[in-house]
Amino acid sequence: MLRPRSTGPSAGLALLLLDAVLALAAWPIAAGLALAGQPAEARPDLFALALFPIACLALLYASGLYRRDALLETRRSVGRVPFAVLLGSLLATLVASLLPPPLGALDSVRLLAAAVPCFTASAAVARGLLFALLRRGAFERRLLVIGAGARAHDLVLLLRREAGTLGYAVALVPEPGDAVDPRLAEDASVSILPPGQDYLAIAEAFGADQIVVAPDERRGLPMEALIACRTAGFPVHEYLAFLEREIGRVDIKRIELGWLLFADGFTFGPLDRLLKRMLDVTASAVLLTLASPF
Repeated sequence: MLRPRSTGPSAGLALLLLDAVLALAAWPIAAGLALAGQPAEARPDLFALALFPIACLALLYASGLYRRDALLETRRSVGRVPFAVLLGSLLATLVASLLPPPLGALDSVRLLAAAVPCFTASAAVARGLLFALLRRGAFERRLLVIGAGARAHDLVLLLRREAGTLGYAVALVPEPGDAVDPRLAEDASVSILPPGQDYLAIAEAFGADQIVVAPDERRGLPMEALIACRTAGFPVHEYLAFLEREIGRVDIKRIELGWLLFADGFTFGPLDRLLKRMLDVTASAVLLTLASPF
C-alpha cells in the first residue's frame, strides 16, 4: 500500500521561503551601499525598492527553478540563477524608472548594479542550504521505481549504503507478470504497489518526486506511459544514469554497451568552468612570474 504523503512543507515551498527571507535580508544592505552619498530627494521610495526582490523572485519562479527537476539538480539550477536574476532586475529597473517621483527610482542604474550580485548570491546560498537540508534528510524524497526484480533491489541497496542520509520513500511498481524479488518483499522500508502500467496515475497517487526505470527486462516497456509522466512534469531517469548522479559511480555488474555509447560522461556546469578558468589564470600567472628574470 502507498505510504501517506508527508504533511510538512515541500522542498519547493521551503526553497521559495529561503529565497524570500535571504533576499529581503540582503537587499536593504545592498541598496543602502548603492545609494550611499545620494541626497534624500534622489533616493527612491520603498515601493521602488521592493520591486527588485519581487521581480527577481517572480523570474526565478518563471524560470522553473522551483520545479521537481531543478530541485533534484542543484548545480544546474544554480547555473540558471544569474540569468533569471538579471532579467528580474532589468524588469524592476524599467518599471522603477518609469514611475513618477516620489515612487520611482531616480538612479535605478545603481540599484540594478547592486541587485544582480545581491540576489544571485542570496539565491545561491538558499540552494546550498536546501541541498544541505536534503543531505540530512530534512525533506523525504519520494522515488517511484519501475520494476521490482533484482535490478530494483540493487538500486535500493546501493542508495541505502552509499547515498548518505538522503531520505527516500521508495515505491516499486512490478511489471505485469514479473516476479517480485524476495529480498524486496521482506523489506519493510519499501512499498510494493500492484502491477500496472498507468505510471502517471501511480506517480500522482504516490506523490513521486522522480521516477527511475529499473526493470530486469526492458523489452515491452510502455514508452508512451513514461512519456506521459515526463510531459506531466515528473523527471524520468534510467537506472545507471540515476545511480551515477546519486552515488557518484555506476553499477559495474549491470553496465550496458548502449549506456557507454550514449552517456554524457563527465559534465561541467558554469561553476566548474569558472573554477577551471580561475585555476588556468592563476597557474599561468605563477608560471610567468617564475619564468620572468629577476
